[in-house]
Amino acid sequence: PLENAFLVKKSAVWTETPGVCFFGHISRIDGEIGAAGPSSQGGRLSSWPNAIKVAFQFETNFNYWNKCSYALFNFFFRNGMIMKKLTALAFAVAGFSAPAFAVDVASPTFNVSVTLTSVCKVKTNVGSVAFGPYTAFQTTAITPTVTSAVVECTRGRLVAPTVAFDIVNGTTSAAAATVTGEGVLKGLRYTLATLAPTTVAGVAATAGALGLGGSNGTATDSTYSIIANMAAGQAGNEADAIASHVRTLTFTY
Repeated sequence: PLENAFLVKKSAVWTETPGVCFFGHISRIDGEIGAAGPSSQGGRLSSWPNAIKVAFQFETNFNYWNKCSYALFNFFFRNGMIMKKLTALAFAVAGFSAPAFAVDVASPTFNVSVTLTSVCKVKTNVGSVAFGPYTAFQTTAITPTVTSAVVECTRGRLVAPTVAFDIVNGTTSAAAATVTGEGVLKGLRYTLATLAPTTVAGVAATAGALGLGGSNGTATDSTYSIIANMAAGQAGNEADAIASHVRTLTFTY
């Protein structure tokens, strides 16, 4: 059954070599592309000019393949049929196939954690309160320009910080969202009061697409406005040396 399995066209004359028992192909021989494959009849193939033609017949006996494969190449070179380099040579035993290799992906897991301590801090400090000149028993009260403080806090807080004035240089009401306080300068009494805070929620942090360009987010800001007043009709105290002092606004969160 292996007769006429290997055919070589040389000088327009077919030369036959029996006993070839492997399947393969040889491409680009002597600068030209030659194709080969098993003949459906196991005999000669049609002629292709200037090309070596190979017709292989299958043989499942692996031991026999080992014996005859070397003989085939020896026959090629001994008879001078292949004079130039083979740029591609592939062989496959009939009934055998190349092993398939599965791609394995290692995916270890790891924990990412953090402990957050929420904080509020003064972002914009309170401006000075200046009453200016006061004439004893004047008929008009003095109301300075409203000043304010901005406090920034960790996002997610449901309640704004409470406030209170110090009691070192004056008095204060209990800490709350709004608070009142009083003090005395040069024998003249003044009052302080905070308005309800205005709160702007911060923007959440985001992870950037493709691992780049994310946002750190922003804090939640609360603005506290302070109004001051020095009532009219006060006599004052010329002997009082204190014309100014420092007041403190405390935020509790």
